[in-house]
Amino acid sequence: MRRKTDMRLYLIADVNSIGERDPLEVIVPAIEGGVTAVQLRAKNLNRSQFSSLAARILTVLRPKEVPLIINDDVQVAFEVRADGVHVGKDDCSSTEAREILGPKAIIGYSIENDDPWKSALSYPVDYLGLSPTFPTQTKSGFRSYWGLEGLRFVRGQTSLPLIAIGGISMDNVKSTLDAGADGVAVASAICMAVDVEKTTRSLRSAIEQAPVVRGIS
Repeated sequence: MRRKTDMRLYLIADVNSIGERDPLEVIVPAIEGGVTAVQLRAKNLNRSQFSSLAARILTVLRPKEVPLIINDDVQVAFEVRADGVHVGKDDCSSTEAREILGPKAIIGYSIENDDPWKSALSYPVDYLGLSPTFPTQTKSGFRSYWGLEGLRFVRGQTSLPLIAIGGISMDNVKSTLDAGADGVAVASAICMAVDVEKTTRSLRSAIEQAPVVRGIS
């Protein structure tokens, strides 16, 4: 049986947002600051580069018992034995991801409010990502966002853990959790921070003051 996974502060380590720095220069201080899960997002890397980077990151995360979730690429997740994968409507299906990665893998699925998302409530996934929850430059091309009202609505539709993705900052993290999110996924607020560890600690402190939220078990 898989151990319970804390998803309260979920770092999206977006290689584009990190820029010219080694991603570990962000991930290591973020872990020290209180990040509880890491998703690796690397849209511009080929599969070999993606796998190599993921394997390096795993050597840091495994001793800390922090899970690594791979964005989109199920084959990379399988090759490096990551803890799971996060997919959306244009990626490998969650059913296929489950078949490839097995019952112990963490599988997340992004739902967008301008698509017929309700069928995702019955997918073989461990959590749902509301994408984007707020306006964000990291996830461009979206016509609309969920907002707190949309988050409250989805919270009433499912018992699955909900992770708010997009536009998360110190200004809205507490209200997001109060509205029903079980965790927040943060990209640019951490990846582009001048002091990654300090920024992460501030976010974690705000989360600690919010209601008790569920992990994945």
